[in-house]
Amino acid sequence: MKKKKLCLLVIVCSLLLSGCWDANEPERFVYANGIGIDYKDGKIVVYIQIINLGSLAKAESGAGGSTSKADVGRAEGNTFEEAIFNLYHTSDRRIYLGHLSFVIFSEEAIKVGGIKHIADFLDRFRETRYRMYFFATKDSIKDIMLISPIENISLAFSKLSDPHDNYHQSSFIPPTDLRELIIALDEPPHQAQLPFLQISKRWTAQDGPKKELLIEKAAIISDNKLISILSKEIMNGARLTNKEFVRDSVYLSKRRNADISVLIYDKKVKIKPIIDKDGKVRF
Repeated sequence: MKKKKLCLLVIVCSLLLSGCWDANEPERFVYANGIGIDYKDGKIVVYIQIINLGSLAKAESGAGGSTSKADVGRAEGNTFEEAIFNLYHTSDRRIYLGHLSFVIFSEEAIKVGGIKHIADFLDRFRETRYRMYFFATKDSIKDIMLISPIENISLAFSKLSDPHDNYHQSSFIPPTDLRELIIALDEPPHQAQLPFLQISKRWTAQDGPKKELLIEKAAIISDNKLISILSKEIMNGARLTNKEFVRDSVYLSKRRNADISVLIYDKKVKIKPIIDKDGKVRF
């Protein structure tokens, strides 16, 4: 009798368990790899780059097929949230932001003070992580998102999604992730540095010139505004003071066609202030 009661209790309890009836399989999601924010005619314009993680898994296992294809969606609204939801309305499946890797701001979007609001939104959103990298540009965000990496590698390993690999080979302008951006904007001197993207054509494929991304400038953000875009000549010196510096080549001659260079790595920096006669401070 006791066994029958115990079995009945187990059956009743099992009926109360919800199980996985409301779970979503990974293949049913649409995965966002990057977001772009622009500002035109008083509207916030949002771009979302979608990649196929299934093809990424095939590439890692040695299967054939292209893994560098991406789709880019575009929508606009009075606010960032409105533009995002307008884009949701055109998607076949739920857009999952948990694998978001990068965010690109246009100059116009930064000038209207959008960067701190977007960073705060992404920080509060439950799906996103701190490992997403921020960039600035004056070129077309849509064109940037449609550029395929060289050698047809996956967009998950591109310069935007995984910038540290390229930076470890040539430490010119360090990447800035969400955590570092929040710290830089919230603590004195409230100044952040974003890599500045440019579309270049230094590579050539079998079918002709190939577009790729060039990072030789940096955008300086302070007080939620664009302060300046530092040129390559300025960043040549600034790179040597970066704590994340790994290695890079340094030219020793002032001549443009200098043929003497040194590979710098494992550096140590000592910053010494110098006060001029007029009271100005240099380092």
